[in-house]
Amino acid sequence: MTLELQICTIDEGIYKLRDALSAIQPRPDVHYLVSWQHTTPEAPPVPAWLEERSDVEVITLAGRGLCRNRNHALRHALHRSLPDSSELIVKISDDDERWTPAHFDAILDTYRRHPEYDIVHFQAQGKQKTYPPRFVSSWELTLRLSRLGALRFDERFGLGSPQLNAGEETVLLHDAVRQGLSVHYVPRPICEVRGASTGDDIRNPLLARSKGAVLGRTHSLPVALWLSLHESLGWMVRRGENPIRFLHNMWWGIKYIRQPKEQREPSSLLVWPSRDGGRRSQPNEQREPSRTRPGYAESRMREAKPMPTVTIVIPILNREAYLSSLFRSLSQIAYEGLEVILVDNGSSDGSLALCRTFASDATLAVRVLEEPRRGACIARNRGLRDCRTEWIYFFDSDDCLTPTFLCDIMPQVADESLVSFPAMQVVGGKVVRRAFVAHATAADQLLSATLNTGGMLFRTDFLRDIGGWNETLDIWQDWELGIRALLARPRVLWLRRAYHKYILHPDSITGTSYAERRASIRHTLAVVAAETDEASVQRALLLRCHIVNGQLRRQGAQPLPVVGRAGTFTRCLGCLLEFYTRIGGRGAWRLARLLG
Repeated sequence: MTLELQICTIDEGIYKLRDALSAIQPRPDVHYLVSWQHTTPEAPPVPAWLEERSDVEVITLAGRGLCRNRNHALRHALHRSLPDSSELIVKISDDDERWTPAHFDAILDTYRRHPEYDIVHFQAQGKQKTYPPRFVSSWELTLRLSRLGALRFDERFGLGSPQLNAGEETVLLHDAVRQGLSVHYVPRPICEVRGASTGDDIRNPLLARSKGAVLGRTHSLPVALWLSLHESLGWMVRRGENPIRFLHNMWWGIKYIRQPKEQREPSSLLVWPSRDGGRRSQPNEQREPSRTRPGYAESRMREAKPMPTVTIVIPILNREAYLSSLFRSLSQIAYEGLEVILVDNGSSDGSLALCRTFASDATLAVRVLEEPRRGACIARNRGLRDCRTEWIYFFDSDDCLTPTFLCDIMPQVADESLVSFPAMQVVGGKVVRRAFVAHATAADQLLSATLNTGGMLFRTDFLRDIGGWNETLDIWQDWELGIRALLARPRVLWLRRAYHKYILHPDSITGTSYAERRASIRHTLAVVAAETDEASVQRALLLRCHIVNGQLRRQGAQPLPVVGRAGTFTRCLGCLLEFYTRIGGRGAWRLARLLG
């Protein structure tokens, strides 16, 4: 009996296997089949450290689709021989797993003791998951290859598929039971998982669509509709999300999977309606997370197409103490087509001299501009006017960039006008993830402030078209810009990875108390109120005002006049949120988004 780990990976994900395989000594009863997908025109060369392993076989497959890749590996295993091939046990594996000899022994021992078992799902270490599980993950699955027959993964599901990014394991087990195979659960760990599951991303509309499609694929229509209702109410309410939106996406998935193939027209199914009735970014625009090894991704993708040019604009005002770390992180960026614009905003310390020295010594293109008019937005717009590249990114001078972020992000960009990703804040030595709502509308931005200065990457022409930064504001400028950008309804690439940490210093550009900036907050709210009459935005603005007033009252300041228009229910909800915030309640914006 031989155990074969079928490890599916794509592009640079293969380099994750080096540490995993180097920790495992070869053994005669374990074999590794690496099915390597590539999105480049030609298959890349196999790494030498893989070719040196006699127990590792690498096959390649062009294009995307995780289930395509898994089926490719299964077909290959069926058409070539290994010792004891009639008793070949396959473990479905991902490139972010780790294994020990005890894991392998658990699988082989189970199948030797139970020759009647055809498919067994086990446990995975490193995941906060209740066993036995409601839903099986790929890394928990093992199969007796000789008894699979025509059983394969449904390629309409899984990462890289056009519409449905999860659920392929549940569908496979359902098909196995219908085929008469013996499926069992054994409570023994068979791997350690260090990455995130697709099912962990509960706010992704594609996940809700996938769940609905799984129900439509495995149940009759009435049962699928009833289970989707139960799932949306029971699961999403507990997590503070709107169950109606989740239910809408589940029903979309049920309809999609039950339609005949010839009636599935992606062009008519990809419209993603926003809560305010407008068009919104399509969920399938969220591509797979980049699996980047610095250097390799850049060179491989550059062979396929030239990388977009990018300018990083950084306003600087008396930041002499923080510039050394900023310049160090800038120097580590290895992205071709990058230009850095440092805009000195009238510094009185040695900041300007340090910037000029860095520009003269740096290996990348750096320009130093002087803007005598004070104001971060004024300095950023000066950089926007002088920008000569296709994309533009803004960053604060007292934080540090992640050197590989452009190499990770830019290969994923297609025809979007905006890229958004979350941020991490360091407050008193504690790292806190800022609120992030993928596929946000303008109303979502108003409540959650998902789009922030370091989490927005703009196409330069788009930012110029919407007017750039509002120079009349001295607080919450990125919040207002994010609202204005989403009101223009661009195509947005929403990413889940947080690339930078923003450190809050006593004199930080980011973050001040509400009471100290009461007048500035009032002006910013008034500006947003005048930008649109959309009902959803006006409702969200009213709720935001009440939440702000709760903060002001808590800090002993006078509340602001409430702006925004809404019905009686929303106004009452606003008063409750204000009281909730005043007494120290947290997450009021989540309640506002759920109930408002």
